[in-house]
Amino acid sequence: PADALVLSGTVAQSFYVGHGYRYRVSTGGTDVWVEAAERFAEGTVTTVVVPPEALLLFPDGSSRQVLS
Repeated sequence: PADALVLSGTVAQSFYVGHGYRYRVSTGGTDVWVEAAERFAEGTVTTVVVPPEALLLFPDGSSRQVLS
């Protein structure tokens, strides 16, 4: 999708989890975890595409309010 989050990176770790693979992808200072049915070798240059409905966003804490 045109509004997807697109990250370029490198497969840093891969694990077989019984029904597919889980990957840690290094994306220039930040690591993201990805699941896929296909196997990719560690060191593979890849692109991670995340559609907006699959994103989970969390506040960074800088605008946290204290409730009393």
